[in-house]
Amino acid sequence: RFQSSHAERSHATANRRQLIGLADAMANIDLNVQDGGKLAVDRKLMPAWKSFMDYPDPLHWAAGKGDLLALKQFVDGLDEAPIINSDRVNKDGKMALHYACIWKQKIIMKYLLDPKPHGAGVHIDPCDANFVTPLFMSAEQGVADSVDYLVKRWANFVQTNLAGATP
Repeated sequence: RFQSSHAERSHATANRRQLIGLADAMANIDLNVQDGGKLAVDRKLMPAWKSFMDYPDPLHWAAGKGDLLALKQFVDGLDEAPIINSDRVNKDGKMALHYACIWKQKIIMKYLLDPKPHGAGVHIDPCDANFVTPLFMSAEQGVADSVDYLVKRWANFVQTNLAGATP
């Protein structure tokens, strides 16, 4: 079974960007005067990719959380986002496609596997440190439609992991 790292297990308590103090609060709001002299407070819009920059692997987190807009911004460098290679491997040996399969994000899987310019064009069978492929992870999660999609895209269903098991 997949063992996540400490940072992944504690994603609920991750150190996300928070408004601390008046200066930060004022930097993130717009004050507008409406008709009649009333003040309206509007929150400044932040690009989708910025909410993932506090994580060690922002591309992987965007894929796992199902944020297609942020993923496209990272892959294509849109909205001043840092360009992150869609084939980037993290410290656990996993790519963004692995996390899309772990967290059952089929739309993200489709985007990652579609060839450029319509998608990211990643390889369908990347192995992590334990030789586990995205097909293996989808099968472990019991997501039949993701398994079907990966097999239709010619995923290797006879690949064995480190223990010698197949999906």
